[in-house]
Amino acid sequence: MTRITIAALALIVSSGCSRETKTTADDVKRESTEAAQTAVDFTKEQAARAKREGEARIADLDRRIDELDAKASKASAKAKAELQAAAKDMRAESKRLKDRMSTWDDKAVEAWQTTRIEVEQAVSKAEGAIDRLIQKARN
Repeated sequence: MTRITIAALALIVSSGCSRETKTTADDVKRESTEAAQTAVDFTKEQAARAKREGEARIADLDRRIDELDAKASKASAKAKAELQAAAKDMRAESKRLKDRMSTWDDKAVEAWQTTRIEVEQAVSKAEGAIDRLIQKARN
């Protein structure tokens, strides 16, 4: 019984090995198209994730600008004017960054990645500035 099973397996394996598989131009075209679509899908996912993260950071920045405005209302006249002007500038920067991010869906890979870097750097700069302003308002 064991010999019959081994012989049957050997026959199956040897018949599978004797077949030649040929890669056709259509196979290459189909696989290339699938790979390209996978790359496009991956890039779209990356862009969507970067956009969500950027939007969350900007929303946090907006919340902190509101906090700065609240602190400004309790500050001395000179500090109040300075903090309100800074908050106004920060709101303009926040709007600029939101507008910049709104173009990501329409851009090629290299373009949205460049824009993403620009937005991330600008948000980081704005976050640092707002930190300093909030600290200044506390003092």
